[in-house]
Amino acid sequence: MKWLENAHSARAGKPTADKIDEFLRKNAQRLAGIGVACSVVTMRNLAIVVVVAALFASTAAVSVKHQRGWTGKLDSSLMQAVDQDSQDSVRTVIQVRPGATERVVSHLEHHGLKPARLSTADLVAVQLPASMLRNVAGDSDVVRLSSAHEDRLTQ
Repeated sequence: MKWLENAHSARAGKPTADKIDEFLRKNAQRLAGIGVACSVVTMRNLAIVVVVAALFASTAAVSVKHQRGWTGKLDSSLMQAVDQDSQDSVRTVIQVRPGATERVVSHLEHHGLKPARLSTADLVAVQLPASMLRNVAGDSDVVRLSSAHEDRLTQ
C-alpha cells in the first residue's frame, strides 16, 4: 500500500517550476493550435454576426423605402383614412403612368370595383375601400392618389 500512497502524493502534489516548464515545452505546438482554433472560431462567429446585422439593416432600409414610396403617393385626407384603418369607401382619383390606364382599370375591375376613365389622360376615378389604398398606392404604375370631390370630377 505504501507504493500507492507515494504514487498518489506525487500526482497530487503542487507542480514545480521545472514541471511547468517541461509541460509547456512538450505541449507548445498543441497550445498554439488551440489559440489559432479559438481565433478561427471567434472570427467565424464574428462574420456570422456581421452578416446577420447586414441582413437586418438592408431589410429595414427596403421596408422604409417601400413605405415612403406608397405614402408619398397619397394626399393628406387619404393618409388619414389609411391611418384610421377605416373600412369606409373613399372616392379617389388615380393618376397612372402614361399607357398604364388599361392595366390599372382592369386590375380595379378584377377586385369588383367600377373605375371610370376621366377626360384627362391617365386619370381614373374610383370608389374603393380605404383598406385598399395601400395596395393601390404600392402599384408601380400608380403615380398619385387624391381624394375626389364630386364638383372636381368631369367624366
